[in-house]
Amino acid sequence: MAGTPRRRRKSSPRLPTGIKKQRGTAKDEKKRLLIVESPTKAHTLKGYLGKDYNVLASQGHLVDLPKSALGVDIENNFEPKYIVVRGKAGILKALREAAANASQIFLGTDPDREGEAIAFHIAQDLSRCVQVPIKRVLFYEITREEVTNALANPTDIDIRKVHSQQARRILDRLVGYKVSPLLWKIIRGGLSAGRVQTVALKMLVDREKEIKNFVPEKYWVLVAELEHKKGGRGAQAPSVFQARYPERIKNFSIAREMAARIGNKDFVVDEFKVSKRRSSPPPPHKTSTLQQEASNLFGFSPSKTMTIAQSLYEGVDLPEGRTGLITYMRTDSVRMAEKAIREIRELISETWGESFLSSKPRVYQDKGKGVQSAHECIRPTNPRRTPESIRGYLSEEQFKIYSIIWRRAVASQAEDALFETHLAKLHPDGLPDVPFQASGRKLLFEGFYRITGEEVKAEPLPAMKPGEKLKLIKLEIEEKETEPPPRFTEASLIKALEEKGIGRPSTYASIVSTLFLRGYAQRDKKSLVATPLGILVSDILTPNFPEVFREDFTAKMEEDLDRVEEGEISWRDVLAEFWGPFERELASFESKVDELKASVPQDTPLFYKDQFKQGKKGKRRKGGGK
Repeated sequence: MAGTPRRRRKSSPRLPTGIKKQRGTAKDEKKRLLIVESPTKAHTLKGYLGKDYNVLASQGHLVDLPKSALGVDIENNFEPKYIVVRGKAGILKALREAAANASQIFLGTDPDREGEAIAFHIAQDLSRCVQVPIKRVLFYEITREEVTNALANPTDIDIRKVHSQQARRILDRLVGYKVSPLLWKIIRGGLSAGRVQTVALKMLVDREKEIKNFVPEKYWVLVAELEHKKGGRGAQAPSVFQARYPERIKNFSIAREMAARIGNKDFVVDEFKVSKRRSSPPPPHKTSTLQQEASNLFGFSPSKTMTIAQSLYEGVDLPEGRTGLITYMRTDSVRMAEKAIREIRELISETWGESFLSSKPRVYQDKGKGVQSAHECIRPTNPRRTPESIRGYLSEEQFKIYSIIWRRAVASQAEDALFETHLAKLHPDGLPDVPFQASGRKLLFEGFYRITGEEVKAEPLPAMKPGEKLKLIKLEIEEKETEPPPRFTEASLIKALEEKGIGRPSTYASIVSTLFLRGYAQRDKKSLVATPLGILVSDILTPNFPEVFREDFTAKMEEDLDRVEEGEISWRDVLAEFWGPFERELASFESKVDELKASVPQDTPLFYKDQFKQGKKGKRRKGGGK
């Protein structure tokens, strides 16, 4: 009808990036559906699989415990209450539509507990609306060969891994949602307590208190500069070297008296030992050692290192096509596949020669409880892709991370380095009761150092014989002072957490970044410093939860989660064992809230301006691990 306004068509809701609207297809045109977590990984896989597969990304968890409530029915044996994650309804709808037009469904989420849980929840949802087979595939590396092999050998979802992840999630939720609100009442809002986070904070705070309470003590050492007139072992050995009195002298007057006794006397050689020492290469990287080396060499935070490593795992565009450059980066294993060992050994033999190849393949054993033996180390998917050969296709940060992964993996099959070590024992002429020592070493064969590119420090001593006399050039009294233990760096904190059995590869980065995010720690160059706020939080929580926030209790919980994955214990039993002491300590803590609030020092800084920096979109937190 003329003049009647046209009705506007309802626009369809926009789908998140990486999800395309599915159109109906004829029955005989149905494709296989592969669901992964990351759009980047999906993009790489599409290039391998072609038109027979529809590859979509879940973009992480689709369901989780609600943010607005505890989400755990404690009275009903810790039954979790999952809801669709905010903003993920569109993705879930698209996956359902794709599943309805699929001949078979493969779940290729990450090969760890988190990935298993994501796969489980997707399978749970899709099985309600489709009847086609839903299988699990594990991609430990994203290469054409390994992807094809994984899809040809699908498996079932490992419910024990799912239960282990679920138990961890509920444990963390119970601590976070029960304790944090009490902290808000005592100190201020926005603070958090965490099952592992609070233990890591305690380690920082304890170290800070050690440093603060440390009383330095002065001591003195005697250093003699000696000359060996006959010269040394070729051009490498200097004729002048230093020898030291091996004990600390705690009184300057004694040191001065000893120096006076020595005067300008020659030194007599008592003993000169020459021996051989081999130095073996370290094993390939795992998550913690990769994070540590990236922190030490480049100053990268753990979370930044993992983001870069994930981009290398998920795929990089090369002339031969898009491919994953490294194996899965969240692993606590140093095990390497036999095929990879064989390829690396062939590369060493061809590139550096047989002399640089270890006499037999090196098989590194995983140490510690709970190591996921199905995982490998972090290694290059093709060792012949040297860092320099693909540098033009990587960002500078990708190149740095790929280089340390490649060098460590290749060097792990190389021959030992060989050193000649020297130890000289001497005394001033006529004073046999005043011993001095000197040590040195000479590199005989660089072995694996040729591959790692590390600079090897080797300062040999000249050859000496017992009874020989050496000229004293000068004698110095050096004043020294005992030093407190060093502050943790991000690298050393991760190492300490791993050694104590606290946390796992998937959690190290988030533990450290949360300490920054909450204002509990700050960086001082590479060191981590517990802030007054962090110290206050730790001092409130630690004595009031003497069991739950104890290091060995937290480590036992990690072991129990590993046992859940191994099928040795029920996930509900783990939660029940935790809940008993936690509930008692929580009730006691709750009864002291007013008392604790009154005890908070009024001058404690509760906010840190340098946690924030102004950006174009307003204030955002700084120091969140990036």
